[in-house]
Amino acid sequence: MRNFIAQWFRKPQSNPSPGTIVDSPTGRPQAQPQTARQRRMEASLASLRLLPTGVLRQLESSGHRRVQDLLRLNLSQWATEQRLTASQQSQLRTVRRAIRMAFALRAMHPREAYLLIAIHRRSPEDVASDSPRHLFRDLERFALSSRGRALTRRIEIPSLERVSAWIAAAQDHQFSRLATSHTSSASDTAGVSPAPSGH
Repeated sequence: MRNFIAQWFRKPQSNPSPGTIVDSPTGRPQAQPQTARQRRMEASLASLRLLPTGVLRQLESSGHRRVQDLLRLNLSQWATEQRLTASQQSQLRTVRRAIRMAFALRAMHPREAYLLIAIHRRSPEDVASDSPRHLFRDLERFALSSRGRALTRRIEIPSLERVSAWIAAAQDHQFSRLATSHTSSASDTAGVSPAPSGH
């Protein structure tokens, strides 16, 4: 796995206690992210290597440098202010969707999610319903297309083993959501008093 992708999965360094303040590379104290999710939210957009240079510079010049900035951005308003083309807006939305999928499936990098979106697997549910070999074959076929060749110059096709890990993570995610929904429904039902019989 390439170093910049491996960085996404790197475990946070353990700190003496939550919220510990340490010296930053600039010499100024700064709080370290405590969880993998927090660290990934703090990752720079540049480190994802997904955005065109021009769009990335526009984001950075507007103060949107981190993953969390893009997730919280009012994209329609910002795109209008920056006079982005329809193609640039579509690409930004796809990158944001890829980031959200990678957050949902912790075994996945946003670049890998971006590749899946290109073959119409746009959500964890789409991934969960697939089989490893079928999804892997679709990726291989996509890599032979003109668009696929262009994209796989920047994003390599994953191994069958990684595809299997994504599907397992997507199924776990789906099961977790169903379990949470069932628990919530049960709690709501338990809190409702039976209606009087009228007798």
